[in-house]
Order: sequence, then structure tokens, then C-alpha cells
Amino acid sequence: MARVGMMAIGLLGLASIASADDLLVPTQFRDIQSAIDAAADGDIVIVAPGVYNGRGNTNISFRGKAITVRSSGGAAATTIDALRTGTVFIFDLDEGPDSVVEGFTITGASRSGIAITTGSPTIRSSVIVDNWNGLFGGGVNIDGAGGVTLIDCELRDNLAGQGGGLNVWNGGTATLVGCRIEGNRTDITGGGGVMADNGATLAMDRCVVVANESIGFAGSSAGVRIARSSTGTITNSLITGNTASGSGAGVSFTNDSRGSVINTTIADNNAAFAGGALLLTEGVVSVEVANTILWNNFPDQISAASTLPDVRYSIVMDGSPGEGVLDIDPLFTDRFAGEYTLQPGSPAIDASDNDAAAGLDRDLAGLPRFVDDPSTPDTGLGAPPLADMGAYELQVASCPADIDGDGRLTTFDFLEFQNLFDAGDDRADFDEDGRLTLFDFLAFQTAFDAGCD
Repeated sequence: MARVGMMAIGLLGLASIASADDLLVPTQFRDIQSAIDAAADGDIVIVAPGVYNGRGNTNISFRGKAITVRSSGGAAATTIDALRTGTVFIFDLDEGPDSVVEGFTITGASRSGIAITTGSPTIRSSVIVDNWNGLFGGGVNIDGAGGVTLIDCELRDNLAGQGGGLNVWNGGTATLVGCRIEGNRTDITGGGGVMADNGATLAMDRCVVVANESIGFAGSSAGVRIARSSTGTITNSLITGNTASGSGAGVSFTNDSRGSVINTTIADNNAAFAGGALLLTEGVVSVEVANTILWNNFPDQISAASTLPDVRYSIVMDGSPGEGVLDIDPLFTDRFAGEYTLQPGSPAIDASDNDAAAGLDRDLAGLPRFVDDPSTPDTGLGAPPLADMGAYELQVASCPADIDGDGRLTTFDFLEFQNLFDAGDDRADFDEDGRLTLFDFLAFQTAFDAGCD
């Protein structure tokens, strides 16, 4: 019955795809805007490789439509360049998550690469690079009721007064999954990589925030800044190599903000005054830090003006109050080469609070959490297997059929495989042919029968 259900779902999906039209740029339409104007909800605008600029390829509006605009060749082969004449994509007509941009390099903007007010689009597999805004959000700016979901994107080498890579403010929302925020700068109020301000909500999972800068007369908050009654959640992420000419190189919470940093590595960031890893200014409501590594940040790991962060089951260089907190070398593989995975024997292995890590099924590399290392004593909190501290989980045994990552092969692995298959998840492609077919069930059964190495 389960297989019949999957086939029925698949047929429905094919029917849905068949009802959508493909609109081709530039063979059918001379520019992207013309194709969008002709599209209806559910249609797909497919853009051929090349560089697109000028009228119809700048200040592009989705017109409130639930459509996908994607390249056929990926971001490396398809660039939209605003040539400093505005923005690339504008979302201001209540677009939702089904309004999708996928597979572009977005560059050359003078008013943010992507500007969002009342829309909440999805941006996938795109590179947002070398854009500018004199005030807010060089790469992406979300203002007011707007929101964005960024999946597997790069925000790189953008510049703004606030929020060099991404700025979300005035009640806006931003969700980043699997993104790299690198080499962005801010020169007025901070948030070199990412800024959440004035009642905004920010969630980041499996992201890398590296080599961003906060310069100028303020010079604060180089990596990520959560400010003015905003809420920020950071999980499974790496924050490293960020530089502030003032305070707050890694993550900053300021002005009545709140949030959490869970299973994250914050290492080798540099601030001129305070808050090398974590900065809490006056008036911060609450900050939870769990299962996190704060190591070798300058001039300190934590700077808190009044409210102290709730730190537990973490490694903090030079120490910190809190249950399960260690001051001991986490034994990164090679931090001088930017490799922050854990060596065997690291004190971060099997040392987390599992309650804090609940729901975090994948680490920064996309590999399973809660992998037990039988050679390491459990020093964390909860029922084994215990998660590792930091952004990465040490992968001990080769056990591809252990889908739920609990270190055992049980019927639950069959159920999880079924769920992945039904969802069209690439992790169910067990025969690695790029398709999900019945042969994947046979390959999974073979792996299950073979057991674990």
C-alpha cells in the first residue's frame, strides 16, 4: 500500500508539472521581465546561460505571481548585472514562498541585489555578489512586512551602511539554510555579514559566516548582529575570521534583543575592543548558548554589559559560568587552514546537551547528528547517542542505512527512508543514479543487510 501511495503522489506531481508552462529567455522572450509579465501562477521562466542587463533585466518584479524564475545552467553560467542602475529583483506585491529565484549570479546593484518589502520569496542556489546600498542591505534588504528564505546561497563581497550581506528590519523575517556569507562589509551601524534590526526575526542553520568586516566610525558587529528588539537563532553554523574595528566580531546581541546560539563554532574572530566571539550590550533580554565552541577569539570570548548569556555544555576559551562548560582545546582538525571539524579524541565529542540539540538532525556538512563515538566517554546530558559540540559531528562508522542516525539499524530506518523517498529527498537515492526509483529500495535493503562497518 505504501508503494501505491508513493506512485499516486508521483502521478499527481507529474500532472502538476504538466499543467505548468515553460517560458524561455531569450528564445521566446527578449528579457526576464517580459517572460514574467506573460507568466501565470505555477509557470516556470527558464533563463539560458549568459549575462543579462539593461531594460527588462533590472528592477525585475514578480508582479505578485507564484512562479519560478530559474537558470538552465546554474549561477556560474548565468548572471544578472544591474550595472549600478538599481536593484536586480524587487518583491513588493505580497509574493509568497512559491515565488522562487533559482540559480543566478546577482550583481552590480546600487540599491541592494534583492529588495523586499511586502513579499516573502524563496531564493535558491544563487550567488549575490558585489552589490551596494548606501544605507541598508548591500546583498539583500528586507524591510517591513517582507521576508525571505535563502537556501544554499552565497552572499559575498557586498557593501552597505548596515547589513553588508543581508539586512532584515522593521518586523521583517529571514531564514537562511546552507548559506555562505563571506567578505561583506558595513561602514555605518554594523552587521557586516548579517543584520537583524528593529523587531526583525532571523534564523540561520548550517551557515558559514566568514571574513566579514565592520568598519567606519561605528565599526561594530562584523559577523552577525541582532539589534533593537529582534530575535536571532543560529544553529549548526561556523562563524570565523570576521573583523570589527569596534566591538563584536562574531555574534552581537544589542538593544533589547534576544536569541540563541546552538551547536555552533565561533572561532578566530577579531574585535578591536570587546566581544571577539559574543557581545551582549546593555538591555539584552536573554541569550542562550548551548553545545557551542568559542575559541581563540580576540580580545575575549564573551563580553556582557549587564545580562549574562546562559551558557551550558559548551567549550569556552578562558572559561565561563555554566553547567557542562569546558575550558580545553577542542582539537580542531586544522583551524589555520580553516578546517573546524573535530579530531578523534576531541573533548567536544559526545559532550552536548541533547535537549538543546533536539531537532538538529544534520550538522554543517549535512551529515547526521547524534553519532556515537564508542571510544569517547559520554560527558553530555541526555540519552545516548549524544551530539557533539560545535558545528560539526564526528562521523565514526560507515553505516549508510542508519537513516535516523541513532547508531543502530531498526525498522525506524525503513520508515525514515520511506519519508525521504516520498519527499523526493536526494538522500533516498541509494543507487546514486540521480533518480528516485524502486531500485533505490533494493539498494537500501542491500545496505541494511550489510550492517555497519
